[in-house]
Amino acid sequence: MPRRESDRPRTERSPPDGVGPRPPVPTARPRITTREGMRARLRGAFQTEDWILFAWLAFMQQVLHHWLGGPLRAFATGVGTPRWALLATGLCFAVVFYTRGPEDVDVPSASSRRCVLSVVLFFAAERYLAGESSWFALVGAWAVLVVAAMAPIQQLESLPYTGLGLRRVLVMPAILLGNTVFVTQIGPRFLADPSFEVLDPALRLPAKVGLAGLLFLYTVVGPRVMAGGPWNPLFWTLRFAWYLVAQRLSGFHLP
Repeated sequence: MPRRESDRPRTERSPPDGVGPRPPVPTARPRITTREGMRARLRGAFQTEDWILFAWLAFMQQVLHHWLGGPLRAFATGVGTPRWALLATGLCFAVVFYTRGPEDVDVPSASSRRCVLSVVLFFAAERYLAGESSWFALVGAWAVLVVAAMAPIQQLESLPYTGLGLRRVLVMPAILLGNTVFVTQIGPRFLADPSFEVLDPALRLPAKVGLAGLLFLYTVVGPRVMAGGPWNPLFWTLRFAWYLVAQRLSGFHLP
């Protein structure tokens, strides 16, 4: 009885010599251009706080100073700020300082994010450069302040928790008022010092940029880092450049 085709044993056919199995065809990946890659990298560089501060320095401060009066004008100029405004700003700052945020994963990280207390050293340096002997007492007061203020942070787990969004909102009054005081009072007083007048003209612009950098560090970076957020050097460099532009547009920019 003849065999059917299905009953015959099948043998594996080996491929011809030099011919192997075909490799899988790779799927085409979307081509990312340099512009798209840079745009993705810079996404999130500017946050809501940057736009609010820009508007405050460049436009709102002048509007409140020239067109409005009362407490709003005092807050915008930093002269005669009402006590209730100072109290509200201080309470908001204290809530962020003495609560645990999402970035406060341990005591060292929480302590480093409260570096805003080093602003006292700026005033100590100012007195030292002015030849005043009280700078040493101010450094001692700063050391006592750090020990006393940071004591509750050592019990980090027992502190109440606040979310990142709330913390970002609570530090904004301190950022606005701090910039107002520095730009309208401390900055011009520093630049009006006789030692600045005798400075080499080639060094005056770097000195102004350095002063603006200290201002940005203490009144912007410090509160926002304490509230929470990533440490990104590129982002903070871009924000500082944007901050300098806002100062140039402000009616109170450094001369």
